[in-house]
Formats: sequence, structure tokens, C-alpha cells
Amino acid sequence: MKRRDFLKNSGKAILVTSTISLTGVILNSCSSDSDDDSFDDGYYDDGYYDDGYYDDGYYDDGYYDDGYYDDGYYDDGYYDDGYYDDGY
Repeated sequence: MKRRDFLKNSGKAILVTSTISLTGVILNSCSSDSDDDSFDDGYYDDGYYDDGYYDDGYYDDGYYDDGYYDDGYYDDGYYDDGYYDDGY
């Protein structure tokens, strides 16, 4: 009988400790004054994309400006039947 009471009381203690811990974590994660903004940590300000890699004119060669995709293939009204307008 003492063993059963011990296990019951131990279970209650673990439950209370877990509840308090989870409540603290939830309240901490919901605080609005957090300084841990993942986009303000300087990671994206390292100049990686400012190295001029895409500024060399390689993608400005007019490859897609030759009129190949302006042939009206998708302008026949086939995709204008409203089938894809259901919100998905």
C-alpha cells in the first residue's frame, strides 16, 4: 500500500513539474518583446548576394526574348475554363 501511495505521489509531482515547465516555455515563446528575431541577426546582411554574380549580364542575353514563348500556344482559351479557379 505504501508503494502505491509513493507511486501516486511521485506521478503527481512529475505532472506538476511538467505542467509548470511547459507553461513557462509557452509563455516565453509568446512574448512579443523578444530580441531573437531570426532575420535581424545579420545572417542575410553578409553580402553574399551582393557579389555581382548575377550582374554580369549572363541572364540579360535575350534568350527568352526571341518570341518563342509569345506564339499564343497558351492563349487558345483552354486554360480559361475556370477549372483551376476553385481556390487550390
